[in-house]
Amino acid sequence: MAIFVDEMLWRHFSSKYGTTASTQLQDYALTMLNNIQIMYHQPSAVPQLTFHVVRFEVLSTQPNAMAAHLHNDGHAQKYLDRFCRYQRSLGARDWDHALMLTGFAVHF
Repeated sequence: MAIFVDEMLWRHFSSKYGTTASTQLQDYALTMLNNIQIMYHQPSAVPQLTFHVVRFEVLSTQPNAMAAHLHNDGHAQKYLDRFCRYQRSLGARDWDHALMLTGFAVHF
């Protein structure tokens, strides 16, 4: 799994935590993922899945392909489409799934 953090969320953490923002953001992302993983390790979950993070990237500058005006500042479907294209364009085949953590107020 690849986890990406967009510029908006980075700005929020940076303004709140200053020099420890990177560590706080990584802890936040991994805590969320661990909570999800707990669900997939329940006895009733078949098959039981284990997630492995192979890439964690903080986009301290939003890539041009995902600029705010291209997805109306967080339109859910447009932002998802932009993110999917962006992460595919990286050419890496190290992950099956990619997750974008965003600071945008996602809307429809």
